[in-house]
This record gives sequence, structure tokens and C-alpha cells, in this order.
Amino acid sequence: MRRLCFEGRPDAALALGYEAGVAALAAAAAEPDPGGPAHGTVAQIGLATVFALVDAGRVHPAEAIARTGHDEAVRQGAGLAQGWFAAARAATSMLAGRVLDARRWATEGRLLGRLHHDGRLHAISTEALLMSYGLLGEPAPMLVAPAVPTSVRGVDEDQLTALGLPAGLDLDVRRRAWGGTGRERAAALDALASASAAAATQGLFGLATAFAGEVALLGDAPRARQLLADLGPVDGDLYPLWPVIVDAAVDGDAATLARCADRLEELGVMGVASVLTVHAAGLELESAPERARELMRAANRRAHGVQHGEAYLAQFRRMLPLREREREIAELAASGLTNKQIAEHLVISIRTVENHLYRVYEKLGIEGRTALVDLFSGPIQPR
Repeated sequence: MRRLCFEGRPDAALALGYEAGVAALAAAAAEPDPGGPAHGTVAQIGLATVFALVDAGRVHPAEAIARTGHDEAVRQGAGLAQGWFAAARAATSMLAGRVLDARRWATEGRLLGRLHHDGRLHAISTEALLMSYGLLGEPAPMLVAPAVPTSVRGVDEDQLTALGLPAGLDLDVRRRAWGGTGRERAAALDALASASAAAATQGLFGLATAFAGEVALLGDAPRARQLLADLGPVDGDLYPLWPVIVDAAVDGDAATLARCADRLEELGVMGVASVLTVHAAGLELESAPERARELMRAANRRAHGVQHGEAYLAQFRRMLPLREREREIAELAASGLTNKQIAEHLVISIRTVENHLYRVYEKLGIEGRTALVDLFSGPIQPR
């Protein structure tokens, strides 16, 4: 099933899993021992189904199965199964934009992978853990970072592909792309683009699409378009959406970006949905200001419950439809300064500060300073 997902065919994988699941459930029903092999097969198929649903972009059913599988593994004291379902919960949380939740589950999976000497589980969980630090713009603790050098310890080239990574790619590249700065970030972005191209040459069109999508989100949509240009067919709900998103970003097509964000919200992919909505609002600001305000209100709603860090929020803020002076005053207000302090700092009148903030609130579709702090400070926590 995993190979089909890496090739970009999660729907085909899910169909295969359904057939196998029916047979496994029938065998498990006739097996009195809940720890018997038939029940173990059911758990394995359930786990593969979660990852296939994640690749298909279907957060809600993936979360439900992962949660049930994890709870059952804990109840039975099945440590290795618990670790794998924790890794699955990390994947679903990451896709939903709940990065801190993903970190918690990845930490559990990593620990259990080490305790049970499962290199694949340890590596998958470590990659998710590193990614969580990158998304939140935080340095990875020394307990995590030294465990994954540029070549993965204990994981050979065939296992790299089994993990969803083209041969030769280090597990830390995505963290560096999202959380790095300057030359490190640029080099990691180049490596991520190279990973997409390498995956494509191996026929892993799902991986190639996912990596190219991240390249676009990191600000290089034109390069992402080139990476996606010659890929083979993919299925599911998320993979086919990425070329549409990238084309809309390159072309400045606000309406298509907004439609893609609506679809992502339906799927539960809230982090990307909120960012695309803000991007669409910025494109609409000059020609359709009322539509831009409507989109900003939708973006703020979608961002509720999404856990973003400073690096991610900086990208989010750059797409806010504000003029330079409005952005400057908004950031000062969000930092905790009063209107009087802002006026003194910028050598302008308090009334001018108030007028600018009024326009900021109107453009962003928010009601006051508390909402502004939520938008400009990270991480955004659930209400």
C-alpha cells in the first residue's frame, strides 16, 4: 500500500486495503485471542489505511482510525503498535496544521521505535519531530538533532524509499527549509526541489508532488510549477490539487486559490487553507476590497486551532493585505505597545495611530487588538 501512495495513488492503495481488511476482519472474528496474528493483521491494515488517507488528504477519517488504533494498542499493552499509531497520529496532526500535537505524537513514536529496535518507526518519527521544529521556527534540541546526520543511521537506501524519501535525502532537509535562515534555508530549499525531481525519476509521483507543494509554500511557486510539469497521473484529493494551487499562485489567480482553500478546509488541511486564503485576499485587495475583507475573515477563522510558529507566521504576515505603515503599526500594537507609545515611537499623533489600526482591523476582518495579537504572535492556540 505504501508504494502505491508514494507513486501518487492513495485511492488505489485504499481500495487494496479495503479488500485485505475485509478478509482480515473475517479471520479475526474467528480468532479468540485478541493478541493473535489475525488481529495483528487488522492493526497493520488499519495503520496502512491511515497513512494512505493522509496521502489522499482526508484528515478526518485518518484521525478517527489513528485514534482508535492507538487507544486499542494502549489497552492491549502492544508497545510497538502503539508507537506506529502514534506516528500515524503525528502525520494526521501535521496535515491538519496542529504542529505541537504532531510533535507530541512523534516524540512518543520515536521513543517506542527506539525501545523496540524498529529503525523505520524511529526514523519516520524523527523526521516528523524535526519538521515540527522547522515549522515553528525553533532549533531542534540536541537530543534530537545529533540523531539524524546527513545520512540516516540504521536505515539503508531501500528503507529510505520505504520511508517515503528518495535515496540520498537526509531527514533534516524539510526542517532546514522551513526553519532555517539565509544560506542554510536557500540550500535546503534547493535540496527539497532536488528531492522532488529525484522522486519523479523513480516514479514516486506522490512524493514528488508533495515536495513540490512545499517548495511552493516556501515561496518559490515558479520552480514548483516546473517540478510538477512532467509528473505522471496521481489520485486522491490532495495530490491533484497541488498543480492547481501552484498554477494559481504563479498566475495570481485569487478565485482559484480561494476555491482550493475551501476544498482544503473540507478535507481538514487547515494550515495550508489559511495561508492560501490570505494569499487570495492580498491579490483581491486593490480590485475587490470587500472580497478581500471576506477572505481575511475566512483566513482568521481557519487559523483558529492551527499551531504556527514565528517563521511560519512571518510568511503568513507578509501576505497580509497591509500597506507598509499599517503593517508597522499593527506589529507594534501586537507587541504590546499602547497607542500613545506607538505614537511616541513613530513621532506621529495618537489619532493617526488609531486611524491606521481601524483600517488594519477592517482589512483583516478582525474586531480589535486581541485578535491582532493572535494573528501576529505565535503559536496560535485553539480557543
